[in-house]
Amino acid sequence: MVTTRVMVNPDVLRHYIVKSNVDAVEIGVNGLDEILAGERQPTFNQISSIAKKIHTPTGLLLLPEVVDTGRSRLQFRTAGSRPVKAMSAELRDTIAEMQNKQDFLREEAEENLSFIGKYTGVRDARVVAQRIREYLELPCPLEGGTPQEVLNGVRRAVASIGIYVFFNGKIKDNVHRKLSLDEFRGFVLSDSKAPIIFINGRDSKRGQLFTLVHETVHLFIGSEEIMEGIDYATPEEAFINAVTGEILIPQSRVRDRELRDVPSLAERYKVSEAVAVRRLYDAERITHAEYESYMDYLDSQYRRNSQQDTGEVHGNYRTALPYRIDSRFFRTVQNAVESNRITPTEALSIVGVGYKGYRVLAQKAGQ
Repeated sequence: MVTTRVMVNPDVLRHYIVKSNVDAVEIGVNGLDEILAGERQPTFNQISSIAKKIHTPTGLLLLPEVVDTGRSRLQFRTAGSRPVKAMSAELRDTIAEMQNKQDFLREEAEENLSFIGKYTGVRDARVVAQRIREYLELPCPLEGGTPQEVLNGVRRAVASIGIYVFFNGKIKDNVHRKLSLDEFRGFVLSDSKAPIIFINGRDSKRGQLFTLVHETVHLFIGSEEIMEGIDYATPEEAFINAVTGEILIPQSRVRDRELRDVPSLAERYKVSEAVAVRRLYDAERITHAEYESYMDYLDSQYRRNSQQDTGEVHGNYRTALPYRIDSRFFRTVQNAVESNRITPTEALSIVGVGYKGYRVLAQKAGQ
């Protein structure tokens, strides 16, 4: 049997091993010292084994240079602008996976998207919200149907203008590596050809709707971020959230209605109560003290229920997987395989699934 060896940059491999804090003995690959010294090249199976042990995507270990998934690429932010000392391995790996997908999509794309950064410098939230809503051809307001149906409608609208959207509550299919909702709710990777939005699948559907709209606004404004919660602490985030809130619940609708009941407003527009109470405050329907009191109540409720998985798609794998993976992204991978631009093995790595998962996605795409 012929052993297939792959070319790796030992400096790249060493970087990710050191960053993982996994001891070489635990990795358990024969000849690892010689591989790291550049004296021999590993087999593909060895690289796959190393990647699994250090919880790092295999594709990263095969790149000629280290991919920076740190703060230089994304603004890391938490509720209340609390400083973050370190990024979890799960978040780091998720960002790396999305960056790999974006690199592939960028190579396949032919044209730049005109809406990226389209409204940079425009500081009227209602004007920006109206223009984005019109660009996406969204109804005003986004009411009617279940939260899942409203979310699906916005996702289709966002996808129609060239944005790729992914959902997941764990690292690929690894149920032992769940994504922390306390750490982040989603992030956006801006790009003129292949913008990507990733949404934490463990959030509620109402929370996912806010994140999807919020990150879309970031693309129109022209910035990247990791989103933990609804943060009004910085001028930019206050503006982004004002635009998002205006898209979800136009202020005119709040002012026109004799409505101060937060749960009813949230249910009507399929948003979280945090969004609803903020819109009431922005419309001067409640006082600052009432707003602060209600937000404190919601914070206590969230902490009480923080251990529950409220939003991730559970159940049939054949249903969940196509929901998580952007369909247009998968069709692009399929086209690349059929045109012999990438191999089937490379396709599995890019999509991040095994053969079974790839067949599930292919069957869904063919329907």
